[in-house]
Amino acid sequence: MTNRTYEFPLRPITFTASGRRSTLATMQYYEAYSNTFKILLTYTSEDKVLQNISTIPGRWAQGAVIRDRPRCGMRNQYCPPSATWLIILITALAVVACLAVTPAAGIIYWHRNNQRQGAFRFWYIKPDKIGLRAVGPI
Repeated sequence: MTNRTYEFPLRPITFTASGRRSTLATMQYYEAYSNTFKILLTYTSEDKVLQNISTIPGRWAQGAVIRDRPRCGMRNQYCPPSATWLIILITALAVVACLAVTPAAGIIYWHRNNQRQGAFRFWYIKPDKIGLRAVGPI
């Protein structure tokens, strides 16, 4: 399988002696007046060289080599794990705790304050406040 070229319907694929896939990438642009595509840039993964074929300057590339794999690897094995989810979880728990503790503390304070003053029986009517008066003949 190594050091061979395989023909596929879209393009041939070559494997190097180390088993790595050798890719040849080209960037083309469309010329409307000639109705054809012209090659602008080529890149081979073996040489890791971006070649400017056309006379049109590629200001966006600036000669930078395209990476053959993502910065953190295919399975994120080269980057440290992110603790973003832990920060979000701690923040959410703190908000929920504040929303639960604040009303509960207010209710407890109100209940104890009213009991201390003897006003916990707010519905009770003292007997001396009730005055019966005769209204008219009975």
